[in-house]
Amino acid sequence: ATSSAEVTKALRQWDTPMQNILHADTGGTIAIRSTGHLPVRRGGNGRGLLDGSTDEGGWVGRVPFDSLPAARNPDQGFLASANQAPTGPTYPYYLGHDWPDGYRSLRIDSLLRGKSVHSVPDFKQYHTDVTVSSRDILVPFLSGVDGLSSRADSLRHLLRAWDGDATVDRPEPLIYDAFLTLLRDRMWDERVFNDGPDPEDAVLVDLLRSDPDAQWFDVQATDTVEAAAGLLRHVLEETADTMASKYGWAPDEWRWGDHHQISFRHMSGSDRLRALWRGSYDFPGTGSTVLQAPGNPVTHTASQRVIVDFSTIPPTGHGVVPGGQRGNPLDPAFYDTQIPTFLDGRYFDLWTPASPPPQRHDDVRSTRVLHPVSSE
Repeated sequence: ATSSAEVTKALRQWDTPMQNILHADTGGTIAIRSTGHLPVRRGGNGRGLLDGSTDEGGWVGRVPFDSLPAARNPDQGFLASANQAPTGPTYPYYLGHDWPDGYRSLRIDSLLRGKSVHSVPDFKQYHTDVTVSSRDILVPFLSGVDGLSSRADSLRHLLRAWDGDATVDRPEPLIYDAFLTLLRDRMWDERVFNDGPDPEDAVLVDLLRSDPDAQWFDVQATDTVEAAAGLLRHVLEETADTMASKYGWAPDEWRWGDHHQISFRHMSGSDRLRALWRGSYDFPGTGSTVLQAPGNPVTHTASQRVIVDFSTIPPTGHGVVPGGQRGNPLDPAFYDTQIPTFLDGRYFDLWTPASPPPQRHDDVRSTRVLHPVSSE
């Protein structure tokens, strides 16, 4: 393809896997499209197990290509995809139900709106950004909560003074992780939510702002009926108890990195090959930061970081692969040597010569020659 129009034409033939595809052309056009075969069903949607004895959930068509979520040359001058829901509530077709929260998308939007021109060093910093966007949304609601114990109040003070960065050396990310987990659990503890996903944080925030006496704030395990302030008080107290029981009451000694760690497993994932794993390593961020790192321990993060600067001729690339260039554990040069660079947020320059340069014999480790097979 030599233009955005040609890319769009080619994507009409794309069926699977469903992907968000971004592209740009030399004329300045930027575009994104959710591309693939998105079925339309006779009834219901594709969530969960469907009754196969009837055709009520059968496919009767596909979402027309021109109706798939898409954007081109938006006014803000940039496009981004962070696995957030690509449409609003009025979109007429079913796209899925288990979208991640929008905090990563909000942070990326904030970073890109922060300046008109971005450099390669800027994007390196963005890739490893660990600002917890939800902190600025949720923590202010704690200001008016009264009747706290000294321990719970000290946690509130720490969260209010925290800058929101989930770095490995701070106690606040550990506190906030416990607080947010308990807040979601106690907010949506009604039986109606037992068999499906909880509402998104946006619903919780909207209720805190507009309807603090809503019935959903009541904690089912208590004899009293809580409103928003009562729920927040209960969760802060429970957070203090949780922190004391799990880590001992020593806030100055708590470190996010002591409990939020990552291991790089062998590609087989087998515990029997644990000797080939690398780690654990202290790891910053959360599941909702730009540097994505969900779970304790961390379950996954970026499998590769790449930045391509198209302002140079030819384009200049920078990248790092934490698993190394090869999956062969017997190769000491390429199996795990990129892990320190990845953990430090550093990059290698990607070598993209226009033609193969001459190589010294001593520099050649191995040679692979590919021979096309005739179709005849």
